Amino acid sequence: MLGDMIYNLRKEAGFSQEYLGNLANVSTSSIGMYEQNRRLPNIETLVSICEIFAVSSDYLLERSNNRSPYKKAIKKNETLISKRILELMDELDIGISSVSITTKIQKQRLENILNEMKKPNITEVISFAECFFETTDYILCLTDIRSTNIEQNLEWRYPPSSNRLGNILNKYRNKVNLSEQDIAKKLNINTETYMGIEMGKYIPSLMLLQKLSHVTGYDIDYLTGAVDIVSTRSHDELFEIDGKIFPVFYSEGNNHFKSRLEELCYNNKVDQNNVQEQLGLTKQEFIDICWNRMPTLSELLKISYAFNVSMDYLVGKTDVGLSSLSDDELALIMNYRDCLPAYKKNILDRSRDLSIESIEKKEKTSVAADEKYADSQGKSQPSSGTEGSTIAV
Repeated sequence: MLGDMIYNLRKEAGFSQEYLGNLANVSTSSIGMYEQNRRLPNIETLVSICEIFAVSSDYLLERSNNRSPYKKAIKKNETLISKRILELMDELDIGISSVSITTKIQKQRLENILNEMKKPNITEVISFAECFFETTDYILCLTDIRSTNIEQNLEWRYPPSSNRLGNILNKYRNKVNLSEQDIAKKLNINTETYMGIEMGKYIPSLMLLQKLSHVTGYDIDYLTGAVDIVSTRSHDELFEIDGKIFPVFYSEGNNHFKSRLEELCYNNKVDQNNVQEQLGLTKQEFIDICWNRMPTLSELLKISYAFNVSMDYLVGKTDVGLSSLSDDELALIMNYRDCLPAYKKNILDRSRDLSIESIEKKEKTSVAADEKYADSQGKSQPSSGTEGSTIAV
């Protein structure tokens, strides 16, 4: 952690907390809190500590094993962080909404940073660096040297389960044997931008989405998730029927459920050994679902209930993970699932009647509340055949 790095560098240099605080222009107690990971230094202090120990911010933030600082910026302290971020956005042709989603920085907060109304904190600087595949030194304007090791930066990232477009593009590249550079060239964009799209870091514009559709041959509806299956024509395979030649079409799909189940199990430490306790599924059922088949409705409900996510999220109909059903609603659905068809009809009819009855009672309660409120304001309520009149008080 950052505090451990500061502590180790300070001990290595033989500095006391007080001496380092004087050099960094902060109090001794602040240095102590940094080293205990109870507080993060601001950007100015972070830069000062980097300069004091002659290390890069990426090394201090444990984003790189390269201790040596990068070549200093020609116009150090003259280029603003906000300006650098805007330059990167312009270069990659991405908007503020995409950056906000990627960095998980609220849009209003991001706008304030770009308008120089707020300064980013360390966590936000790291998010910007990851978003644009750059070093934190570059984001902080400490160097003009661009990152040259993008592939290594991407290796550690766990792919987002909702990255439908990226998964489709990756499978397409492997199928037609194209590299990231090859497909980026076809799209007339730089390789870094394409890799960002495939990794789920960037959301392409409509124009770029149209280019992706043209290059891959996939409909935009399939790329965006409006449909789950698409037929693609083979360019070199034909078949003959009654002397007529027809092209071969292949059906392709993108399975959200498997990737989302994998991520949920990974994040919640669910595996074959504890699946019975965690999800209510047998070990064999779990293995079958992971490798051989889709879950039944009953199994899907158990998974949804255990992870507290909606079934729509599990099957890829929405990217909103939280379930909108309460515990009793989920229990009702699961019980309904096991009923005979005749009983299901009775349940539906009865639930419809109870729903109407509940709505009528709510309306009566609302009217009674309005009458009580009016009465409290000094007005009598109309009786049969009469009009209400004001009561003198």
